[in-house]
Amino acid sequence: MMVRPEPGRVVERISEMVGSPWPTSEHERQSWFAQLGLSLDGAPVADQDGRVPRAMQFIGPPSEDWPETGWHLHRGQFVGVHWFLWAGEDEDATRAAAESLRTQLSARWPAIDELLSPTGGFTTLWHPADSRIDLYYHAPRNDLGPPAMPGVVQLHVDHRARADAAEAEALIGDVLVQHWVPDAVLDTTWAAEVNDTWVGRLVDSLRAGGGRTEILAELRRARHRIGLPDGSDENAADLIISRWRTRPGG
Repeated sequence: MMVRPEPGRVVERISEMVGSPWPTSEHERQSWFAQLGLSLDGAPVADQDGRVPRAMQFIGPPSEDWPETGWHLHRGQFVGVHWFLWAGEDEDATRAAAESLRTQLSARWPAIDELLSPTGGFTTLWHPADSRIDLYYHAPRNDLGPPAMPGVVQLHVDHRARADAAEAEALIGDVLVQHWVPDAVLDTTWAAEVNDTWVGRLVDSLRAGGGRTEILAELRRARHRIGLPDGSDENAADLIISRWRTRPGG
């Protein structure tokens, strides 16, 4: 059974992406999308509480033979695109298309990592040039209760350094939210202050080789600046160091 877009066309579009200069500004992103034949406009995706997050995500409309295109920014820079391919297609056709896409991508670039899931799905990672391609085949599942989840292919194409930076900040931000700031003051004002300033400072310190002493100093400086009550800076610093050292690709 034929699927749209065909795997070969997806590979051609990805090859054109990773072989061209990566856009940074919104003007460059629109020009790049136009060259690739993707819809230029899209709506921002909000968090569950209705706020638009700092690491902004957008979703654009589908075309006749191409699904919705999602893209995301980090600190105002374009990071990459993603699609959910072949949703709603026949299950056998979706799996065959996913396997064909993986084979064709691996014929162009060596796979960096591959993983099979217990449910029959798989993930594969490639690093062509300065880019990162992540392919996820989510196999159909009926063990989570009705309705059953159909199989679908999730595909991301990102600027590797920018995606790594965004993920590093998300990693540190999770530690702060879960283990550092008191629940009573976890509001949107605090979140904006931390996300826009302190998470970036912590990541910059870690990338520069900073250890527990430097991270602890940044946390105490942030606590004083934001006006938070005393808390477990030491525990948070230890968790940040541990997660930073064991992060994927670290």
